[in-house]
Amino acid sequence: MEESTMNKMKLDVKLIGSFLFVGVIILIVGSIGWHGLRSQSESFNQMNYLEHINVQILQREIDHLNWASKVGRFQSDENLKELSVEKDPHKCAFGKWYFSEDRLKAENNVPEIKELLLKIEGPHSSLHKSAIDLEEILQKGKEFHQEATQYYRTETSRHLADVQGLLKEIRPIVDEHVELQLMASQVQSRQTTMLSLIFMVAGTLLAVIMGIFISRSITKPIHRVVSGLTEGAEQLASASGQISSSSQSLAEGASEQASSIQETSASLEEMSSMTKQNADHSSQADNLMKEAKQVVSTANESMGQLINSMDDISKSSEEISKIIKTIDEIAFQTNLLALNAAVEAARAGESGAGFAVVADEVRNLAMRASDAAKNTANLIAGTVKKVKDGSQLVALTNEAFSGVARSTLRVGNLVEEIAAASNEQSQGIVEISNAVAEMDKVVQQNAASAEESASASEQMNAQAEQMKQYVEELAMVIGTTGKG
Repeated sequence: MEESTMNKMKLDVKLIGSFLFVGVIILIVGSIGWHGLRSQSESFNQMNYLEHINVQILQREIDHLNWASKVGRFQSDENLKELSVEKDPHKCAFGKWYFSEDRLKAENNVPEIKELLLKIEGPHSSLHKSAIDLEEILQKGKEFHQEATQYYRTETSRHLADVQGLLKEIRPIVDEHVELQLMASQVQSRQTTMLSLIFMVAGTLLAVIMGIFISRSITKPIHRVVSGLTEGAEQLASASGQISSSSQSLAEGASEQASSIQETSASLEEMSSMTKQNADHSSQADNLMKEAKQVVSTANESMGQLINSMDDISKSSEEISKIIKTIDEIAFQTNLLALNAAVEAARAGESGAGFAVVADEVRNLAMRASDAAKNTANLIAGTVKKVKDGSQLVALTNEAFSGVARSTLRVGNLVEEIAAASNEQSQGIVEISNAVAEMDKVVQQNAASAEESASASEQMNAQAEQMKQYVEELAMVIGTTGKG
């Protein structure tokens, strides 16, 4: 029932339906790829922001260590009465971040650090206040230098340890969020790749099956037409032979049938013209079928390029995974540098010279993380361009198959004209038979004209054989034999 319904459909409906089906499959694959890339882009941005928070926290630890080192210089200089450090907790680097919108944004992205940030406000304010208290003690005179030293070791160092401890508690929480975001991004990438491959393979298989089915529905009617034309040509050749035999018999007499001979000659000339027209149409049909074959080949090449474009999407996803790995390595090295900073803090004592080196290394790692994020954005942009290129290839495929439809319709029209010409030839043969019946009455008067009729019949027979050859060539083009 389904095959009968398919055969009744017009060629343009069949082809347009197949184009729409392939277009839907491509649209689904493209949508999946675009959605996956957008999700990965959001994940990468979130990871970069979390790494930025980590770098900020680490930098603030180092800043407070340097601050404490500057405050402690009075221990080696008894004449020092003023401390050249920031005493306002709102104006130091950490204070500016803490009392800004950046802190609220960080708490929204990592809610677990909100309580720790609330706890750090008190020790941080006390730390800066201790510098004010130390300065007041130092201004009393050298005899209070020992008291200032004791205050620094008890109060300032204690508040510094509280601030540093809370900052160190924040960084593992942020690292955990980075790891979770990384895992989610990897899962999303694998899912997107798998879905794209599944739909791409399924769409290709369905397109091949549909192409075979439509091809059969197109060629079967043509097979039947070719078979009918072959039989008609054979019957025409047989009739021409009979006419030739009758004409040879009439050659022995009938010289009084001049008018009948003229009618016969006119009919034969008309049949000759129609046969030639049929031959020309068959030749045009052959050329059109060759053009259709070339168009289909072009469409297949476009489909191959589309598959290559989708492969490029998968390769871009692999490159993205490598960049993610680079970001992960930078995060690990950042943690090591933080440990080095802590060791330097323990060894530094009064100098604190090592903290500047560690801070520079941390900044360099932050720049590498930023470069990796930029590379990731470039890869994503390239992947989106490849998806657009895939859409353009689909448009080319549609144009190619449209050309097949137009050529096939023209072939159908030519075949119809061939059939009409064959019908007219049959009518001409009937007229010839009537003329021969009249010639039979005056055999003795028609000898000379009969010889001409026999010669013309032989030519018609040769043309019928030639028409059979053209039909066989058309049959070879569509992949069948002349008799179906």
